[in-house]
Amino acid sequence: MRLGANPLRSANAASEFERVVLCVGTHLPHLADYHAGRLEVVQTCLTSMRQGAHVNHTFVVWDNGSCPELCNWLANEFRPDMLMLSPNIG
Repeated sequence: MRLGANPLRSANAASEFERVVLCVGTHLPHLADYHAGRLEVVQTCLTSMRQGAHVNHTFVVWDNGSCPELCNWLANEFRPDMLMLSPNIG
């Protein structure tokens, strides 16, 4: 058993956390067949992450060549702090 006390117990804790960067990669090639309903899943996931982040944060989304519907939603409705749209690089 350890004897002694934590040397930091009397230190003042910071009142706020440092800025956090939330980085998410997305890829939704189309909305047919296997990917049907995935647009709503991505929207729910990203919205939930933004609402659940109770710390000072920057939200970055990198889209890897998704369908126009997702790209339009990201750019016009979701509007992350940084949006990187690129062709699918694999």
